[in-house]
Amino acid sequence: MKYYACFILIIIVLSLSKAVAEDPSIIHAKLASAEIEGDLMTVWSRKFANYMQKTTNSKFDLTVYPYGTIGSSMNINQLCQLGTIDFVFAGAAYLGAFVPEVDLINIHYLWPRKDIDKILKYIIDDGHFYKMLTKSFQDRGLYPLSIFFEGWQWVTSKAPIVHLRDIRNQKIRVMSSKMLIEQYKIYGFSPTTMDYGEIYSSLQTGVLDAQVQPMFANYSMKFYEVTSNFTQMWAEPFLGIPVVNNKFFQSLPASIKEKILNFWHNEITPSYLWINKKNLDDKKKIKLKNPNVQYFTFTDNDINQAKKLINKKLENNIDTIITPQAKEMLPVLKYDIKNAVEKIKKENTKK
Repeated sequence: MKYYACFILIIIVLSLSKAVAEDPSIIHAKLASAEIEGDLMTVWSRKFANYMQKTTNSKFDLTVYPYGTIGSSMNINQLCQLGTIDFVFAGAAYLGAFVPEVDLINIHYLWPRKDIDKILKYIIDDGHFYKMLTKSFQDRGLYPLSIFFEGWQWVTSKAPIVHLRDIRNQKIRVMSSKMLIEQYKIYGFSPTTMDYGEIYSSLQTGVLDAQVQPMFANYSMKFYEVTSNFTQMWAEPFLGIPVVNNKFFQSLPASIKEKILNFWHNEITPSYLWINKKNLDDKKKIKLKNPNVQYFTFTDNDINQAKKLINKKLENNIDTIITPQAKEMLPVLKYDIKNAVEKIKKENTKK
């Protein structure tokens, strides 16, 4: 009841502030980020706000709210769907609760390890899956603007996880995605969901044995203080999606819509280069702050076992885990990824 009352209060406050516009010719908008200051989603949200201000001669005024300032990771997606805020930049896993088909991009061992930025650009520009996904978003009152890569997910745990067999029902926190919950169950974890801000204390008190984050989040949220073992399964890239309320987006002038889409598309590779460097730097910083940290990587044998488990127990049940439509979309996504890889190989050969 208290949670519900707080959420309603957030909606009222934001709605009242949205109604105040000093100049009717200025478009006022709000963007909520699912990450704290200094992390990619908030850094790029501020870049977007500055870009729109400069390219519209201050006629597009965007206020950015970092994680925790107006609600939880789930709250902000709901606020955007309701139109209380106009934009949200959130993890694909959290968006799956609102647009189920987006959970397809969270399937483990689907994405190649290299050139993910180029693959994402190909899928958005030339593929068929992204068009289908956009329609799914629009059906739920939202509109996707791009897909960003933020690094490969690391499992951090109290007990070392060196091989797949080491998992042994460890209680792990995953994002609120039915797809992720099912996948971590398949490996032998006991997955649970909770808000981003609750993970540290849950690890500290023993409610959790492990959690999953990209390296930058492990550093910025200080999870290395309560888990000293980091395992790279090479299973899951952390993908973020900037989203806009569809009704708001369609109401904008064509020139403004074009600027918005161009910005987010053109920043896929710059953000990819930026986050790769940040993740490497943060990995070194973590080791300096906690010398007891150990880094492990799954062997090819572990990866092959994990892939077989996913193929056998997950992919044939996509229609029940997500939706019947998602089952139709999965082969399209795989086809687009395959074509993107082949195109990149040809381009590299020409060089």
